[in-house]
Amino acid sequence: MFNNASNVDASYSTFSEVHRDQHNSVNTIVHGSLEALYKATAPSAAFDSAERHPAPACLPGTRADILRCICDWVETSDSQPICWLSGMAGSGKSAIAQSIAEKFAAQKRLAASFFFSRRELERCSTQHFFPTLASQFMTFLPSIREKIAETLNDDFTTPTKVLREQMQKLLAEPLKTTNVKFTSPVLMVVDSLDECDNEKLVAELISLLTQLTHGCPFTLRILLTSRAESHIRAKFRERDILALTYSLELQAFDAEEDIRSFLRHAFEVVVDENRAIMADEPRPWPTEVQLEYIVKKASGLFIFAITVVKYVGARHHDPRKRLEVILAGQVVNPAGSVFSDLDTLYQDAIRIFPDFDTTRLILGVIQNLSIPLTVRGLNNLLKNLDVNAELVVNDLSSVLLVLEFQPVRIYHTSFRDFLASPQRAKQFFVDGAVYHRLIAQLCFEVMSKHLKRDMCNIEDPSLLNREIMDLPDLCSRYIDESVRYACCYWAYHLAQVPHIGGLNDKLISVLQTFLQGSLLYWVETLSLLGVLDSAVMMLRDASSWLKVCRAVLN
Repeated sequence: MFNNASNVDASYSTFSEVHRDQHNSVNTIVHGSLEALYKATAPSAAFDSAERHPAPACLPGTRADILRCICDWVETSDSQPICWLSGMAGSGKSAIAQSIAEKFAAQKRLAASFFFSRRELERCSTQHFFPTLASQFMTFLPSIREKIAETLNDDFTTPTKVLREQMQKLLAEPLKTTNVKFTSPVLMVVDSLDECDNEKLVAELISLLTQLTHGCPFTLRILLTSRAESHIRAKFRERDILALTYSLELQAFDAEEDIRSFLRHAFEVVVDENRAIMADEPRPWPTEVQLEYIVKKASGLFIFAITVVKYVGARHHDPRKRLEVILAGQVVNPAGSVFSDLDTLYQDAIRIFPDFDTTRLILGVIQNLSIPLTVRGLNNLLKNLDVNAELVVNDLSSVLLVLEFQPVRIYHTSFRDFLASPQRAKQFFVDGAVYHRLIAQLCFEVMSKHLKRDMCNIEDPSLLNREIMDLPDLCSRYIDESVRYACCYWAYHLAQVPHIGGLNDKLISVLQTFLQGSLLYWVETLSLLGVLDSAVMMLRDASSWLKVCRAVLN
């Protein structure tokens, strides 16, 4: 009996050693296989990465409406699995994404996060996207670790495969093996899709993430944020994606009170940090009037408010003097510019279109038009220059307000200020004198080409305007927007052209062609448009400009 017991003990010891060896072997395989995955990740892309610290987040009590909408979407059982939050550059999308990620991480319901950034190599492409998400999902759901390890053990190059293969092998298939049950939906946050450097892969990424929500054994919600770039808008308009997407536009939520709260809180910190030199300043500082000035200037852009506070509260400077610079609307040297962060943002936003000269041309025209034109109007005005305004403005929708059939507008006044400053805009600087001369030239060319007798095909010169049925509709049908603009504003642009160094042969030539061949047609067109009384003033302004030019040249 004693010998039998010894045999059992020996057998158990042998079994334990074998089991331990197998367990260690599995661990070795798992860790060895996962090494290829870890090498392909972007650790800085996570919401809690040390490299992003301190990441921008919403001040407590601010952005309550939009945060509530997103949380309600996550919790609603029958809601769409994808939420797309879009907004202009600097409107606070990343801060909202960060706050949402922090909230759901605290509830242990954040499966993964990825914050794209154009300025960081590992975060500006899709190369590290799915490996990073897979590594985070393994922490969130340890039960899928072994399946991912098996996949990598079979083919350690999986993280380098095409996106569809990565998604399938590293996420979709492993997730199907888990038996973990969740009583509430789980969230994934992907911020700044527009910061990814490959438009086609971004579109594919959106499709793949949508597919991922289908086969997931638990309720998975994915929050996506981006600027409303044309290629992203187009993807979310596709029928299959549209049906699964809950869209939120940040500009639909009033941010003025939140910006006011942020500024008040931030300036209190500035005062606290500068007690020695600001001891005699009355509280609150700045005054309510000064604060309101900054709030209005911000026009809903948190980036503006943030850069103002950073400038005013910069170390080794007197906040009171710096506030005076802000209130006076001054711009200091580029190295310490009050808008240096905003400038970087705008530079990034307008570099999207690859042709810098065309970008500057379109922006220069939009900046200096007397009233905004639609994309079609811009194209017709610029036809002789052989550029396609539509391509450019769609790519610049982060700084331009581009709505279908609506005039294209610069979204924020700070962008106008940026374009008008050579120190800030650098190669994108828009010289007003140059563009007023160009637009005047384009106006003369458009009028000389399109103006004719009886523009609206009325065929009865004896009729008075008031006797013509539906004259406004006829004008809209027969007089192109660019022609209307040229007729009404050529004199305005001509008057803005400098007398010294402003003349050139081309401008004089097209002006003479217009005066000799189209002047009477122009008068008739103004009459049809109901603005004939402006003709005398416009001719007088043009005459004054020519007289001054003649005097300067003599």
